[in-house]
Amino acid sequence: DLGGVLPHTVQHKADMFAVQFHKLGFYQLCRIVVTSNSDRLSGAAYRFKDQVNDFVNAVFLKAEVLQEGRKLYVCGRDYSYRFDLWHGVPDEIVVKGRNILSEPMRYNFWRAPADNDRKIAAQWYAAGYDRLKIRVYNHEIFTDQEGTHVGFHFGAAGVFLQNALKVQAEYTIGDGGTLRIQMRGCRDLQFPYLPRFGIRVTLPEEFEQVSYIGYGPYESYVDKHRASWFGYFHALVDDLHVDY
Repeated sequence: DLGGVLPHTVQHKADMFAVQFHKLGFYQLCRIVVTSNSDRLSGAAYRFKDQVNDFVNAVFLKAEVLQEGRKLYVCGRDYSYRFDLWHGVPDEIVVKGRNILSEPMRYNFWRAPADNDRKIAAQWYAAGYDRLKIRVYNHEIFTDQEGTHVGFHFGAAGVFLQNALKVQAEYTIGDGGTLRIQMRGCRDLQFPYLPRFGIRVTLPEEFEQVSYIGYGPYESYVDKHRASWFGYFHALVDDLHVDY
């Protein structure tokens, strides 16, 4: 007995789908099915189904948010996210009792210069892009119909240098534990363009299937992507390696 209470009684004449304030168990709640050829009765049934869905979402799918020191927890039925408020990223994602991160997430604005970067590489090093440090200025948390939102405003700067860019990052955790990340950056125009802009996510080695939106299915280096096209692709990790 979950102790849940439906807010209204839905009935058609003498037929009643649920008694007002009747407590429903989980399986009873999820297996209610009403069929009828009556348009009027079907309308009542649909209204009742909406009430049931709202009840399930409120009781079973709503995430709990808890802060302990520099750690922020967003916990649902089969998942939990732990955010590091000093670095502005999740450092643990547990799904059905298993942490799927091998390392904490990290913002990533650097890559090793290639031959084609020889004219800009010196400016990258001078700008401190290879040693950017993150400073979180503030964070915010709110919940709406999309889920739980955790936002960070931070700056990225090399040691002894001003901010090369400022970023707004927002993590949206859906009711089922899905994660959506949005980042908006503003670069100081005194600095050169960035080598990279994104997040590094280190997963366990046994994770070998990849789905991505971008240029594929072949290599898409800027001057060698003529055989590739923009789309949605699936591949194995080993198949994405290109020898140079």
